[in-house]
Amino acid sequence: MQFKTGKRHPNLEKVALLSALTMSLFHITALADTSSADLSNNGFNAQSVKRTVSHDENAHHPISSVNVRLSPSELRWIGSKIYANECAAKPENLIIWGEGEEFPSLGIGHFIWYPEDFKGPFVETFPDMVAYVSQFKAAPLWLKKREPFSAPWTSKKVFLKAIDSEDMSLLRQWLLETHAYQAQYISLEVIKRFNHYLRTSKDANKKAVVRVFNQLMKTKEGRFALIDYVNFKGMGADHEEYQGEQWGLISVLKPITLTAFHTMDSPQL
Repeated sequence: MQFKTGKRHPNLEKVALLSALTMSLFHITALADTSSADLSNNGFNAQSVKRTVSHDENAHHPISSVNVRLSPSELRWIGSKIYANECAAKPENLIIWGEGEEFPSLGIGHFIWYPEDFKGPFVETFPDMVAYVSQFKAAPLWLKKREPFSAPWTSKKVFLKAIDSEDMSLLRQWLLETHAYQAQYISLEVIKRFNHYLRTSKDANKKAVVRVFNQLMKTKEGRFALIDYVNFKGMGADHEEYQGEQWGLISVLKPITLTAFHTMDSPQL
């Protein structure tokens, strides 16, 4: 699976990720706000508001699976941050057709939506996001009626002609009102992909990677850095490259796992 490279440069994202790890290791100890208050204007009924991690009973660190449950306030915060990063916090950027691309990208995470009969090299995420978010806030009727559920615009030219249509306006408004739900979908996808890595990888550094991952998960800033990075560059499969270099999360964490491993074992922590 490949994940589309956005306009942000991966180097900047790597710096943000490593900065969050440094803060997590040396400065920040507060956990996320676990308030169960409803998400404003969205009627979000959060049944799970705590960060939880599954542990191997015979090990100091988790190796079987990880799980994250974020509070409504943190989901709002993460959603607004991703919206700012991916869309410059502008509603018009919630639905775009990138230069040189053959498909539109929608939502705060610029989820890919392929036109009918188009088979691209990237993971198509918009249909799954819509299915998830629709559980909390109904999608526009025209979107729900799409069959098959493929993008209705066959080219960028057709897309641009429809940019100010009523259907597009309804979709844009729905995407604008569901930031937190989209953020929750993204966070669940991150955990699912990381658990897939745990189940399938034969990486000799896997235990160290898990320790660094969980250290980041202890702080609000660390959780955001992980979620945003994986949404932007993927988990770290062989195909996830930028200018010939691996940029997925696992590829970024591996070089720092040894240092982080010793740091986390420090008596001061």
